[in-house]
Amino acid sequence: MSRPPSTPRSRPPRPRALNRERIVAAAKRLGEREGADRLTIRGLALELGVSPMAVYRHFPGKAAILGQLLDAFIADAAVTAHDEADWQAWMLETARRMHRALSARPELLPLLGDALVLGEPAMAVMDECLVVLQRAGFDRAGAACVFMQVIQALLGAVMLETAAQRPRNTDAGRERIALAEYREVQAALPVIQPVLTGQSFEAGVAALLAGLATRYGADRLRWQALGLDDGHLVADAARPASIACPVHAGIVTPLLALQQAAADAGFRLQVVSGWRSFARQAAIWDGKLRGERAVLDDAGCPVDLAALAPLQRVQAVLRWSALPGASRHHWGTDIDVVDAAALPEGYRVQLTQDEARGLCGPFHAWLDARIAANAAFGFYRPYDGDRGGVGPEPWHLSHRPLARQYAAVLTPEALQSCWQGSALAECDTVLAALPALYRRFVQLPE
Repeated sequence: MSRPPSTPRSRPPRPRALNRERIVAAAKRLGEREGADRLTIRGLALELGVSPMAVYRHFPGKAAILGQLLDAFIADAAVTAHDEADWQAWMLETARRMHRALSARPELLPLLGDALVLGEPAMAVMDECLVVLQRAGFDRAGAACVFMQVIQALLGAVMLETAAQRPRNTDAGRERIALAEYREVQAALPVIQPVLTGQSFEAGVAALLAGLATRYGADRLRWQALGLDDGHLVADAARPASIACPVHAGIVTPLLALQQAAADAGFRLQVVSGWRSFARQAAIWDGKLRGERAVLDDAGCPVDLAALAPLQRVQAVLRWSALPGASRHHWGTDIDVVDAAALPEGYRVQLTQDEARGLCGPFHAWLDARIAANAAFGFYRPYDGDRGGVGPEPWHLSHRPLARQYAAVLTPEALQSCWQGSALAECDTVLAALPALYRRFVQLPE
């Protein structure tokens, strides 16, 4: 007697393979429900339906899982993916994005103070913030202090806002406070309430950054950029004899190296112009617009300023001279140089195209080659070509690493602050056209 065909037994579904992604996803769910600081390997294994040892086969411990969780959160938040030019606006936008992201995931708040779980995304954010702050003029210590105080303000704000959103326990056994007896607190409630709801976070951070700028010296960098502070210059007594003009203390060593390289090549690199104050640049500016100094065109011929409209007069002067407050010579990082060995005895330096191509031609060709080979010790030519603004100046060298930080703080707003209400020639004309003049004659690719 034949047996009926057997019905194949159905197999139970194979469990999904355990991997790091599943473990981190489960950790995220647990963190959202119970708080990331309460996460345990045993609880995570229970959530996944596996043994604790199965989790340990993928991660060495709880800190590594929390690190992965935090890395993914920080990378997704993209808090530094923006390009505001002003450092305070940049830091404010970064803080704003941090606040928005952390407010949505407050359970991660305790992790941010644990160095063991901070990974590369966190380090990248911190590093980028420190770079922006140092370019704005803070030294390393000042930049670190500013960053950490912004972080402290951020974490404190999210902690207060999160606490304010928790349900109130009205049966806590504590007597209600008679608020009317505390008049100052009652009067301050309109200010306190927005803090507890996050509405005043941005205004608070903006005020904090403004205060930190004064406390840690970014404002001083701005004054130096405008030619109103000379605290960055090497002291006269400490300046080497081969550097006859005041310069930024930070360019002395690379400048001496460049002078030695020039000497080895048969040239004598002489600095004929270095730092220049705002007052000195203002005297040059006023002298040209009042007809006391010659204003030349591209061919080296005098310009009849009286025949031009006010804005045209300003533009004619700016072709070869800087606005007071906008001269790169204010920074001490920029110098005008010639080959003194090529100049006849008694020769008066002209700083003209003919001089650069003629007497100093071999010297500038040598400089061109050094700069192109990245062998000029950080110096380059900011006016190496005609961009439609300032004319080409082959004699003008700038130390890029230091000049970059001054360029970052020399904004139209900074210039306006020192021109507003001044008696400088054509002041009203300059102020009315300042944004366009800044783009054409001041702003350069650094």
